[in-house]
Amino acid sequence: MNSPLLHSYVSFRAIKPSWPIGVFALILLGLLSDARLFAQTSRASAVGIVVGVVSDNRTSHYLEGAEVRIAGTSLMTTTTREGRFEFRDVPAGPARIAINYPGMSEATAAATVESGQTATVTVQLNSEITQLEQFKVTGERGGASKASALQKAAEDSKLVAASGQFGELFNGNAAEYLKFLPGVGISYASNDARALSLRGLNPSLTNVTMDGNPLANASSGATERQFEFEGISISNIESVELFKTLTPDKQATSTGGSVNLITKSAFDQKDNLIRYNAFFSVSGQRLNSINVVTAATGKKTALIRPNAELDVSAKITEKLGFNFGAREYQSMGVSQQGVYAYSYNPAQGGLPNDPAPTMWRTHSDYALSVRRSASGRLDWRVGPRTTLTAGGSWNWFAYGPFSYHDLTLFTGTRPALAVGQAPAYTLSTGSTASVGTAGSAQMDVTLRTKSGTTFTGVVKLKHDFQNGSKLDVNFYGSRADIRYSDATNDHYALTTAVISGVQINLSNLGAVRPEFTATKNGTPIDFSNLTQFNATQFTTQARTAYDTRRGASVDFTRPFRLGDAALALKVGVRDDVKVRTSEQIFRRNTVNPVVPAGPALQALVDPVWSADTAALGFPGKISWIDPVKAYGIYKGVAMQAYGSDASASFDEDIAAAYVRLDYKPRPDLLLVGGVRREEISANNQNRLTNAPGKFSNRDTFGSLNLKYTPTQNQVVRAAISQSMGLPNYGDLLPASTTISEPGAAAGSRGTINLTNPGIRPYEVLNYDLTYELYFKGAGNINVSAFRKDFKNYIISGTQELTAELASSLGINPSALNGAVSDYNVVSRFNLPEKGHYNGLEVSYSRRLDFLPAPFNTLGLQANGTWIHIDPITTNRALISNNAAQNTALLEQVKYALNLRAVKQQYNLALNWRFKRLTALLTMNYAGRVLSGVSRSDVNYAGQPLAYVNSRQSIEPRKLLDLRLEYRWSQRVTPFVQLRDLLNEPVRVTQNGRLLSQMTFLDPRVEFGFKGNW
Repeated sequence: MNSPLLHSYVSFRAIKPSWPIGVFALILLGLLSDARLFAQTSRASAVGIVVGVVSDNRTSHYLEGAEVRIAGTSLMTTTTREGRFEFRDVPAGPARIAINYPGMSEATAAATVESGQTATVTVQLNSEITQLEQFKVTGERGGASKASALQKAAEDSKLVAASGQFGELFNGNAAEYLKFLPGVGISYASNDARALSLRGLNPSLTNVTMDGNPLANASSGATERQFEFEGISISNIESVELFKTLTPDKQATSTGGSVNLITKSAFDQKDNLIRYNAFFSVSGQRLNSINVVTAATGKKTALIRPNAELDVSAKITEKLGFNFGAREYQSMGVSQQGVYAYSYNPAQGGLPNDPAPTMWRTHSDYALSVRRSASGRLDWRVGPRTTLTAGGSWNWFAYGPFSYHDLTLFTGTRPALAVGQAPAYTLSTGSTASVGTAGSAQMDVTLRTKSGTTFTGVVKLKHDFQNGSKLDVNFYGSRADIRYSDATNDHYALTTAVISGVQINLSNLGAVRPEFTATKNGTPIDFSNLTQFNATQFTTQARTAYDTRRGASVDFTRPFRLGDAALALKVGVRDDVKVRTSEQIFRRNTVNPVVPAGPALQALVDPVWSADTAALGFPGKISWIDPVKAYGIYKGVAMQAYGSDASASFDEDIAAAYVRLDYKPRPDLLLVGGVRREEISANNQNRLTNAPGKFSNRDTFGSLNLKYTPTQNQVVRAAISQSMGLPNYGDLLPASTTISEPGAAAGSRGTINLTNPGIRPYEVLNYDLTYELYFKGAGNINVSAFRKDFKNYIISGTQELTAELASSLGINPSALNGAVSDYNVVSRFNLPEKGHYNGLEVSYSRRLDFLPAPFNTLGLQANGTWIHIDPITTNRALISNNAAQNTALLEQVKYALNLRAVKQQYNLALNWRFKRLTALLTMNYAGRVLSGVSRSDVNYAGQPLAYVNSRQSIEPRKLLDLRLEYRWSQRVTPFVQLRDLLNEPVRVTQNGRLLSQMTFLDPRVEFGFKGNW
């Protein structure tokens, strides 16, 4: 991509060997700049330096983002994380310093500036909020003030979720906290936030870092790039930054945006501090019972789960401090689900506009979730201008053993419809039935455990030169793994019992639980008697993945003055190495049935679960095969591969360098521009076939950000930037090319399945415009419009093979049995036509102190996001020999940008404090999300007529939480939190018809104590 903004063709392929030289050059530049400044300072006789520290008088926390101005001059700055500020070139004589911070009373300080000398001031601000006697005001209000201050002070468009802003986050999942910010969409797994979508885009376009460093993440063992928040805890996190626009120092893959987790430091406040939480989590599914059965052991597990959190910040000396955090979170998840399957094909008894239901399943899931973490950070002020930081964390989570129990009814194959023939059974008729005894009933038990560990480590060196230059040197490492285990824990992953030759009748179609009958030879099926069933399969589904990240970076910033204008030149280099390995091995017994009908199967019954079918939500009594018993008896039966085994490794190196210039021609205007150069080289291997593959890309990315502050409480921002979207790991996995030759029939075509070696990253041009209005107290109004232009987007599809395409894919035409034009190619490829995202974000945050008491302590935060997508359209014939199939494929292209896009998002947080009582009500709403598009053939009597795209969508859903706490004392605050009060199900539709509905049997109740020491 050649930048239309700024051009740079400088390659830095030798970046890694030149690291020591580059670091030395940057340090030398800083030292020379210091020497030059010393000479200048000795000649300057009318200016001096003013430095200071700003803190909260009651909490002793240093205030980051406070605005500091020197009256009578154009000098203005904001405080750092440690509350520090510095002014250079201050005219000698008396100076009055004014300090503003959201929710705090304005303060002033006086200083006498002497030529060539440094004047130091210390400022403590007082809160405007009505204070509780003997209590420090923290939590939601303190978090909202910090978020507002940091958002306003940011050089680019940034949102902050500060500690306590939305109450406590006891499950430790950072994504659960971020869902309240505008433009954030969440995908869930068993009611726990898994992946995060920014501005409606695919989660793989969101980068997640900790203190600016990438985090390893094994992505559930899949070959995707999306970050899953299950593997990292918010323990020891002070705040979370959400960047919406790009500057040259950010990764070019941050098309959706980026999330940065900022760890706590002992120097965030003056005093030592100990925080604790001790509480219980209870599933609301069965408040009248404290236990639920765990299938792996046959024993009962308590529904009431103990949890705790401890956070310690302490200064050993004035120059040495540490922070340590530890967390334990457990909860029992319970869900029930109803699932349909449909046929749109007249050859199978359905119609494109009125499908025939062919299957219904009722599903129940019990699982224990555990998340544990420990983290620490050591800060050492080596000298007055040098700080050394070392930190690390350990995170572990386990989901399970999770136990799925499924009862599935199949109607069997239906006769084909003649042209114009009305179907006997479709969704509109309200009922369906098997054709004679073609139906079957199936009972499945899934038992697996998902677990993962993430380690992080970092060492940072920061040095501030006397001339205001800054040097940051950073080394990091991170490692994550994920495991799905079954046979390693002495049980099968899946056991299946089937009875065939069954007459199935389903009525009240479209309901989550339709009425049904299942008979054989005129006698109702007894699902508690397994002697009638065959055990058709026992399977294992082991999956593992490892992800390792390591790297280093050097950043150097040099400030300048050009008359009244302020400039800062920032340059940096970075090298990130990623190594991902993944393996999934699916095995199934070779004997079918493994256990024929008779007493042997009844001996495998799990007596505990089978006695509890009412709690599982199943009609009548059902006997389930115990995966533990089955493995103990039949583990010696030969197994064979089934499904898609995979074993792959991906070794990717991203080297980057950037130049950034911050130009402030006047106090109310800031321009930030520059270029970033990224070089990617990857070696990939399919270890099942020993097929190697390579991927490389070199691009230059430009960006320009504008920040205009017409008044002290207004900010206007505009930005334009370039970014990219990398192919998923699965797109780069070298696969064996498979060729099916054309058949003898007229018009028959061959198919070639392969990995496209020429696939490239797609290009994105980003436009942003934002208006921010800040209230005197904490709070603001924010309106943001954005647009993203996608080019060369990556899609899956079928193309007709041409000589040109064969050459680009490395296909030798002489190796084919037919002509090139007799084959189609199935692969991932880039589509050059453009598509566009257009979005609007609106947020409102304010303390409603204008209301009469006692409602003047109300705080409101509300936001909404709306996205419109202009789809990718093209007139090209991807499959020229079949117009109907080509039309269906082009329709899938049209939906490509919509996949997983959260087009509507609304959030509300309302907090209120009355004397010692605090209440927090939060609501999160996500609109309809297109989750998948698949093609269905439509034909009569074997003659293809058309193709229908089945669109799966997750329907809108609301989450409502309520939290109450009573400040008994600073050290003891009891609380209770009710999660998911509305208990709305997750509904998935297919072309507007119910496909599945999952209900989480909550609300979950959390209650306990917290406090500060």
